Amino acid sequence: MNKREEHLKMRLKGDAICTWIIAGFIGVLGLSKIFTAIGGFGNGGVMKGVLEGSPAFVMADGVREMLMAAAIVILALVLSSIRNTGRPFTKENVMKFRVMAILLIVCSVSRILVASIAGFFDPQATFQLTFELSDFVYGVAGVIVGIISEIFYYGHELQEELDSIA
Repeated sequence: MNKREEHLKMRLKGDAICTWIIAGFIGVLGLSKIFTAIGGFGNGGVMKGVLEGSPAFVMADGVREMLMAAAIVILALVLSSIRNTGRPFTKENVMKFRVMAILLIVCSVSRILVASIAGFFDPQATFQLTFELSDFVYGVAGVIVGIISEIFYYGHELQEELDSIA
């Protein structure tokens, strides 16, 4: 292994570690919001303290953060796969990128869907059909990751063709 490959593996290892830490932090935050919201439902739908507001919307934010954490975990798996195999253009990575794209697109509408469903359990919840900028950003990010998955698919096909020639 030459110096360039060693340097690449070290960078990928650092990137993977950072993404695992970020995913863990977002996942814990999402879980805490979900459990706090569940407690808020039993409290007559009133939440006070750090997470004030309707339990339905707090739960919706928690679910969206869990989906986001799952997408970041998939990114960490892709980075680890590239580090271990040395080949970024594999079918497994293409599938991981596609799943990540779907998760990000689901993130864009999850807040409204979960808040609507959780609103049935919240006596003081009012249904509001509002989109925030973050909803739009998650959707656009999902489309971009989907396009990246197609680029990786094309790279995979080129790699297979090159391997069959050599």
